[in-house]
Amino acid sequence: MFGVIKCEEKIRVCMKNIYFVLLIVLMACFSCSRNKNKIHYEYELPQNTVTEEEDLFAIPVTVNIQDSLVIKKNMGEVVEMQYEGVLPAADGPGIRYELDIWKQEESDEGVFWLSTTYLGDQGEEDHTYVSEGYLHITPRIYEGNNEKVYSLAPLDGSTPLYFVLDGEDLTMLDRLMGHISSKTNLNYTLKKK
Repeated sequence: MFGVIKCEEKIRVCMKNIYFVLLIVLMACFSCSRNKNKIHYEYELPQNTVTEEEDLFAIPVTVNIQDSLVIKKNMGEVVEMQYEGVLPAADGPGIRYELDIWKQEESDEGVFWLSTTYLGDQGEEDHTYVSEGYLHITPRIYEGNNEKVYSLAPLDGSTPLYFVLDGEDLTMLDRLMGHISSKTNLNYTLKKK
């Protein structure tokens, strides 16, 4: 009979421990779920931007893309590079590219502004589109040659563009970052201004 009482007592103690552990687990779950919308991101806001804490009816501020360039220590001065050229178009006389890049001398990251003007055929209007975004420069070896690939990622989420540094000029790559081959030797190079 004493063995049965000791066994029942052990079961009660064990059940209390299980309830205590479950209580701690539930408290941890509720405390985590209450904070899941309070994720803390660390980043620098570009200058002249409106934060959530400011008035929702604030007057919109135009921000230049070069203002969002993150300046890093020991990466040199900010340089601006400008490129231009008319590249082939599938259904027209060509597309005029005007590309401005801002980056620090020693950095592989930067920002860009790009104007693409689709040139109209005889009597048709030209159509110009502007995009801005981030630049990332990646070194690679392609067919035995050292290259620097300039990846342009537009802020609007449209398809990135890729160029390879060719001396001082930029030559467009295809969407898979391969060199564009042309049977008619079309020019895909933007000249540095």
